[in-house]
Amino acid sequence: MLRAYAGKIAESVQYVSERSRPLPHGKGEGWSSGHHPHRVQPESWATASVYRFLHCARRLFGVWASESAANLLGARKARADFSAFEKLGNTWDTGLGSAGSLLTTLFIHPTLSQPSGVAANDPDQKFIGEKAARSAILFGPPGTGKTEMAEAVAGALNWPFVEITPALFLQAGVEQVSARADEVFRQIMELDRCVVLFDEIDELIRHRGPGADPLERFFTTSMLPRLSKLWKQRKVLFFVNTNVITEVDSAIRRSSRFDAAIFVMPPSFDSKVATLRKAKIELADVTRAKIESLLEGQEEGIAPNQRDAAWFALLTYKQMERLVAMLRPTGEESVTVSLENLATALKGFGSELMSTDWRDYELTGPNSLDHVLAKFRALRSEQRLDHYGRDRVAQTMLTGETPEGVEVLREPNPDEKLWGYWKIETSEENLQTWAKAQQLKLDGSGRITA
Repeated sequence: MLRAYAGKIAESVQYVSERSRPLPHGKGEGWSSGHHPHRVQPESWATASVYRFLHCARRLFGVWASESAANLLGARKARADFSAFEKLGNTWDTGLGSAGSLLTTLFIHPTLSQPSGVAANDPDQKFIGEKAARSAILFGPPGTGKTEMAEAVAGALNWPFVEITPALFLQAGVEQVSARADEVFRQIMELDRCVVLFDEIDELIRHRGPGADPLERFFTTSMLPRLSKLWKQRKVLFFVNTNVITEVDSAIRRSSRFDAAIFVMPPSFDSKVATLRKAKIELADVTRAKIESLLEGQEEGIAPNQRDAAWFALLTYKQMERLVAMLRPTGEESVTVSLENLATALKGFGSELMSTDWRDYELTGPNSLDHVLAKFRALRSEQRLDHYGRDRVAQTMLTGETPEGVEVLREPNPDEKLWGYWKIETSEENLQTWAKAQQLKLDGSGRITA
């Protein structure tokens, strides 16, 4: 209703700004009502009225600026919500925990556990805590749910979702990319309580090695201060999706630009076993320890014809459906599968994965399982959490005595199905490992159970 009068409100702001008078001892400015020409000194009630008007106008213009920026950037309601983490969050743990547990405990639960009313009506306030994470690079093979989980962060927080693609930077042509990037980032900086996903922008953040194209070096160099400013503003959560983190410039990946680099893998061992059991398929001598040994290249006690079982870790959600159909033909009531039988079934999937998701384009010869496992280990080494330490918050319904290093931010209320929040301070980077040591379980939704 007020937006039609934005020009007049701006004129009023200018008018009162030009008529302020200094307060005694130089401590701020005040206003006189002007009701009495001989009274020109600041008056308390007039000053209070002007301050209230100016603060309300500031908030109002901030809201309008945020709404305009959201419209220009195509912000929309997230199509995914918290339930996506129940479906996709339990990914294979490669050292820091599942992707779901990292995204929920670093971004969703710390935000939801803030006291109600924090900066509720002031777009100039910083919505994200000083020690809270505000950005992450999501990397890994296609088909693991990186985009959906980033969008689910917005859905869980009930924040708008903005997807930034290269097309947005290229609207005015390649020669205008830098100017267009400035414009896009100015709009992003106006956003409040929003999740931003930079998708497929690898060309803008590629490493600046000796053989790099001069234009690519320019793009990457110009992105560094923009990402730093966005990170320091603490008003939005932002993510970058990439399949090739090894080609992202190391300066882009540093702290004060991104708080984490999260390796998003296919479903975890337990998730895959649960999928097989639902289809009445039991694994005989297949254990997580054996699969992890194969991933590490440690094959003691494992026969050569069992090596292809390593592909079990890299199977995507859709490939698991095909594996189920292969292991339990129609009409079979239930089956038990050995490590050797699993390896035989997975051999074909391995050829498929080597030619698509895990293909190494730098190789002159054909790919092999050994090449893929070496690539997996190299990618795993690229993941990190900010060494300064970011708040980690989990949901729980547990009551009573809490483990050491836990600060209870909110007690749960089982009667009202109201989750409690635990802020966990530990030197352990992997909260799932920490929870296991406490004889607890942390799932891909960032929820702790007994």
